[in-house]
Amino acid sequence: MALGEDGKPSFYEVMRRDGLRRMEKVPQMQRSVPITYMIFDILYLNGDWVTSLPLKERQELLRRNITPNAHIQFVENFSSLEGLYQVVEAQGMEGIMIKDVTSTYQIDGKDQRWRKKKFYRDLVAVVGGVTLRNNIVNALMLGLFDEAGRFWYIGHAGTGKLSQADWRNLTEQIQPLVTAQMPFANRPPRTAESLWLLPELTVKIAFAEWREGHSLRQPSIQGFVDVPPKLCTLEQNATNR
Repeated sequence: MALGEDGKPSFYEVMRRDGLRRMEKVPQMQRSVPITYMIFDILYLNGDWVTSLPLKERQELLRRNITPNAHIQFVENFSSLEGLYQVVEAQGMEGIMIKDVTSTYQIDGKDQRWRKKKFYRDLVAVVGGVTLRNNIVNALMLGLFDEAGRFWYIGHAGTGKLSQADWRNLTEQIQPLVTAQMPFANRPPRTAESLWLLPELTVKIAFAEWREGHSLRQPSIQGFVDVPPKLCTLEQNATNR
């Protein structure tokens, strides 16, 4: 993972560097967009695969063969899962990876020795449209209001706790809300086979984080709620970012 100088993931900064096409610009970009390469494991060393070694031994190999500097650092291990998760939660980070230090590395495989524990936030959003598949709703187009009353698109959600029967019932229930005019102040990226709705239906959403530009990452539908739409604002949800 590449991190910015503030220690936060810097995807967009990395893309700026990755998109370079002229070599003479590399030194300038290295200065203006510094990143740190964080290393947590080693799989191959001096012509040999070391995947059969326990993680603890692989990390010891890593430290013997790599010298940290301003741009290369090791990812630390922490034994207190609860304490680490509390820090992740307080900092609004994505989550933690739980690994058994005695585990070997299984290429192209997953098991319970390595698990992700993600930190999910939640908010109540307003449905401003839906997308359809075979004439049945299959995703919600979500939005929040700003202080001026403008309605901003924040993402699609098509996964979560709704059953197939719930989707069919929703398809019927939204018919009185269908409108020809898009309610969002900004245009969603996907509008094919979509229906615009009057922004009256509210839903609880779990999500991983806010992307740059008021966009939800990994939104998941938890259920519909009885909350007045005008209370679902960007300002009210600022603490979730």
